[in-house]
Amino acid sequence: MTPQQVDVVTAGFADLAGEATHLAPAARLETADLIVRVTVGAVGTAGAGLAEIGGRAAGLERVATDLPTEAHPTIEVYFSIIDVLDGSFLMPEERVICRLPLTQGSAITAPCLRTRIPRMVDQMDEWAESEAATLESAADFGLSENDRTGLGPADLAAAYYREGVRASRAGFEARALDLMAKAQPLFKETGMRREEGAAWEQLAYLMAATNRDLERAINYAEQAVRIARELSDPVAEARALSLLAGCEARNGNYSRAARIARSAAGQARGNGDTLTEGMSIAILAGVAAVRGNFDQARALQGQALELVRAAGSRRAAARVLLSIAAVTAHDDDRVRSASMAQLDEVRETALESGSLALLRDVTFAMADTCYDTTESELVNAGEVGAIRAIRLSSRLDDKIGEAAGIGLLGAFAVRLGKLDRAFEYLGVAQERALEAGFVEGAIDSFQLLGETVPDQSYGVTLLEAVVGLRAEQQDLRGQVKTLSDLSRLQAGLERNEEAWASYQGAVTAADQYIAQLQENQDREDIRESFTMVLTSLMTTRTELPFLARYLKINRMLPLLNPRWIEG
Repeated sequence: MTPQQVDVVTAGFADLAGEATHLAPAARLETADLIVRVTVGAVGTAGAGLAEIGGRAAGLERVATDLPTEAHPTIEVYFSIIDVLDGSFLMPEERVICRLPLTQGSAITAPCLRTRIPRMVDQMDEWAESEAATLESAADFGLSENDRTGLGPADLAAAYYREGVRASRAGFEARALDLMAKAQPLFKETGMRREEGAAWEQLAYLMAATNRDLERAINYAEQAVRIARELSDPVAEARALSLLAGCEARNGNYSRAARIARSAAGQARGNGDTLTEGMSIAILAGVAAVRGNFDQARALQGQALELVRAAGSRRAAARVLLSIAAVTAHDDDRVRSASMAQLDEVRETALESGSLALLRDVTFAMADTCYDTTESELVNAGEVGAIRAIRLSSRLDDKIGEAAGIGLLGAFAVRLGKLDRAFEYLGVAQERALEAGFVEGAIDSFQLLGETVPDQSYGVTLLEAVVGLRAEQQDLRGQVKTLSDLSRLQAGLERNEEAWASYQGAVTAADQYIAQLQENQDREDIRESFTMVLTSLMTTRTELPFLARYLKINRMLPLLNPRWIEG
C-alpha cells in the first residue's frame, strides 16, 4: 500500500472509532464498567503483506471476507473492550476482518462496517448484562427517613458518623464528607467531645483528600488537636497533629508542616502508635521531595513504609508507595519501570481492599507516568488510563476528579496529535473544573487550549483569561509561563506592542517570584521550578507540568486517614 492509502484508511477508521463509541450503549453503561474502543490493526492487498497501523487488542468476532484485491484491501479491525477497574482486556482475543474501498470520506465506513456495528453492539449489551458490576454507589451510604425516625441527637450523630466512616472506607469520600458534616454539629450539641474531635479529624482528612478548601481543612484539624488536648488524649493528639501536618503541606506551608510532622512522629513513637509515626514521617519525606531533596525523601520514605507495614495497614502502605512512585518518577524521568512496578503493587492493594478512591488515585498516577514518557506505546496506554480515571471519578461522584481526568485526556490528545479531540476535551474540562471549584484544572486546561488552538487570535484571548486567573490565585510562577506564551503568540500575530508588554510582565513576575522564594521558604516549590522560571523567557515554549499539584505534588504528600480500617 502507498503511504497515501494508509493515511486514507487511518483517517477513516479514526472517524469510525468515534462513531462506534457513540453507537455502543455498553460503553456508556455505568453498571457495566466498560470502555469500548475501535482501532485498525492491519491493512493488506492481494499483492502485498500486512502493514501494521494500530495496536492489537481484544475483539468481538471474526467475519469472513472475499480475497483482497488492490481496489479492496483487507482491513483488520479490533473492537477493544476494557475493564474500567483493573484495565484488563475482556472477551476473546479475536478480530473483525472486512473489505473497504480506498476512497476518501464516508465511503471507507459504509456500508461494510455500518451494517455490522449494530450486531456487535448487541453482543456488547449481552456481555454487559451478564457481567454487570455489583459495586456500591454513593447512594448506598446514608440514612433513610425510616432510619432517622425515633433517633435522638446523640444516636443520630453516631449513625451519621458510622455511615461516613463506611463511605470513606469504600472510597466515596465526597459522600463521606457530607455525612460527617451532619454528624459533627450533633456531637457538639450533645456534648460528646471525644466523638466531636473524631468527627473534626474526619472532616479535615476528607476536605483535604477531596481537594477542597485547604484552609478549612487546616482549621478542622486544629479543632481536633484542641479537643484531644482538652481530653488529655495523647494518641488522638498525635493523630490529629499528623493530619494537620499533611494539610499544611498540601497548602504549601512546608516548614510549618515539617515542624508539626516531627512533633507528631515523636508523640506517636512515645504512644507506641507506629501507623501515625509512619505517616508523619511520610509527610516529612514528601516535604523533602517537593523541595528537591530526593535522597533525603527516599530515606524517609523507606522508614515510613517499614513502620506502616509493621502496623498492618495495607491502605496506609499503599499511600506511602504512591508517594514513593511519585518521587521515583520525578527524580529521573528516564526511568519508568521502577515507578510503574510500585504503582502495580498499589493497584493490587486497591483491588483487593475494594477502595475505589485508592484505585482512582493510582489510575491517575499511572496515566500521568505514561504522559511524561516519549514511548508511544505507553502514551497510548496512558490515554486509556485517563479514560478509566474519568469513569472511576464519575462512579465516586468526584467532580474534581472528572474534570482532572477530562483535562488529562485532552493533554494526551495533544500529545497524540488528535487536536480536534483535544480542543473538545480541554473545553469540557475547563467548564467542569469551574463548576467544581477546581481552579488548577480550569487554569491548566485553558492554558493548554490556548497553546494548541490553531486560531492564534483565539489563543491570545484564552491566555489573557489565564493571566487574570493566575493573578487572582497569586500564582507568580504560573504567570511567568502564561505571559511568556502570550508574548510569543502576540508576536506571531505582529501585535508587537502587546507582545513587549507581556514579555515585560513575565520578567516582573519572575523577579517577584524569586523575591518570594527568598523571603518565605514555607512556600518553596520543587527546586527545579526555580531554574524553570529563569529559563522560560528564553525557550520557544514554557514547560510546566500539567495539573502539577493534583497529579504530582499531592501524591508526594500522603494524608493520614484517622480511621483506616482494613477491609
